[in-house]
Amino acid sequence: MNFHFGSSHSAKRFLGKFMIACVIVYLNHFLYYSDLLKHVRFFEPIYQLASLSVYPLFYIYFRLLFVEKNFSIQKHGIYLLAPILISLTYFIISLTLPGEVFIKWLNCKDAIPDQPGFKRLNVMQVIISIAHIGLILFTVIANLRLINTHRRKAKNYFSDFYEIRTNNVVILNIVLVVCGISSITFSILGRWYFISEMMGITLASIIFSTMLFAIGWLGFKQKAVNPTFEEVQTHSVEQMEDYPMDHRHQLMEKITNLFRNDRIHLNTKLTIQDVAQNVGTNRTYVSSIINQHYGINFCTFVNNFRIEELEHILKKHPEQTNQVLAESCGFGSVDSLKRAVNAKTGLSVTQWKANLANQRKK
Repeated sequence: MNFHFGSSHSAKRFLGKFMIACVIVYLNHFLYYSDLLKHVRFFEPIYQLASLSVYPLFYIYFRLLFVEKNFSIQKHGIYLLAPILISLTYFIISLTLPGEVFIKWLNCKDAIPDQPGFKRLNVMQVIISIAHIGLILFTVIANLRLINTHRRKAKNYFSDFYEIRTNNVVILNIVLVVCGISSITFSILGRWYFISEMMGITLASIIFSTMLFAIGWLGFKQKAVNPTFEEVQTHSVEQMEDYPMDHRHQLMEKITNLFRNDRIHLNTKLTIQDVAQNVGTNRTYVSSIINQHYGINFCTFVNNFRIEELEHILKKHPEQTNQVLAESCGFGSVDSLKRAVNAKTGLSVTQWKANLANQRKK
């Protein structure tokens, strides 16, 4: 992932940075649960930084999928601020203790309960656990908001259901939820708990390794979905409320004629930008007109015309296969045809065809 160059691979490349943070976490666990504990002293703060940064890094990855095209420290650095500050504080506190005392605390937080340094580190550990939980919750919720925002915008830009699909990123977020729940559970138990629990550390390893492999596999296949509709238009856009009523009617007539007479909906790759260029306006006006006049989004508007086309063909050629029908009516695929029919009628294609056949008989 780290060696995928080019602007189209920005998100994939950044997911590689997320994986590097995970490697650091795994390396620390190796040092912690082996006989190499003496090396952990200087690696431990790096581990805490990587551990706390994992979820914000995943959120930045989602932003690169949906919103921004490239990583920017000015734009995205704020999401890493809390992990950096907490880890730096932890590092400073650890330096106030002799090395052997810090190692004792790593082995058992209650080894010297009256030691002031132990108390500070225990407080710091609580802060880290709370921050960890907060960062997990923030990332999961923020990712869901990005997915929902993308779906809403995509429905007002694309005409093909395939372009709106976010199955992989939804699965990615679900995997993150599983990782988050596991992280919170193991964080509450503490690393000390697993020193003598071989079954526990084995279970933790299986869970996290499986989840991280799933994230890597899905992320490797996932392309960025921040398309043209996220770009800011260069010309100024008036508020639709200020658009004269007679101009709105004229624009609506142009749009309708484009579909009724020119049958632009037969273009499988049709976007709202194509419609806007054909009627001589911008996509904001087209979207507003369709939303206000019909009360539906652009995708539904276009697919309603495609379903009309589909019904017209079926009346003459009921024997046509779904593949031929999809190609003839402007649907990008059979799957898009099925989803459009179901969204319009609540029926499967087979049920809908049967209803049409019954209507013809009557």
